[in-house]
Amino acid sequence: MPDVAERLRTFLIAGASVTAIVAQRVHQGVVPESSEPPFIWYRRARTDEPRTLDGGSPSGYEQYFDIECVSEDLGEAQTLAYAVRDRLNNYRGSFADSTVKGIFVEDHSDDYVPRSVSSDDVAHVAALSVQIIP
Repeated sequence: MPDVAERLRTFLIAGASVTAIVAQRVHQGVVPESSEPPFIWYRRARTDEPRTLDGGSPSGYEQYFDIECVSEDLGEAQTLAYAVRDRLNNYRGSFADSTVKGIFVEDHSDDYVPRSVSSDDVAHVAALSVQIIP
């Protein structure tokens, strides 16, 4: 059974507006050298105590992810970030082979340091923070 991080990738790739920009270039943890922008990079940032939104029993640990939308064009990076936000924010329901009670998206703080690109890369990064409640 895939974990939440794998389900997140599957769910993002299933979104037509996301794949129209990045195709299958959604990378967890490490960006392959062969991957050219635009792409999405993500990693699990932290895990918190179980939480419920419906008064029932919690079904798993709340998880947070950093998501970076990377492109050589600033407008495209922002468009990709909007597509990811539209796909995820305030979503509840089927999530790959599972369900979620809620997904919430915010812009990352201004002091966030992108991790998907090296300092000598010419790329724009739109960073998001994603909270997933199973």
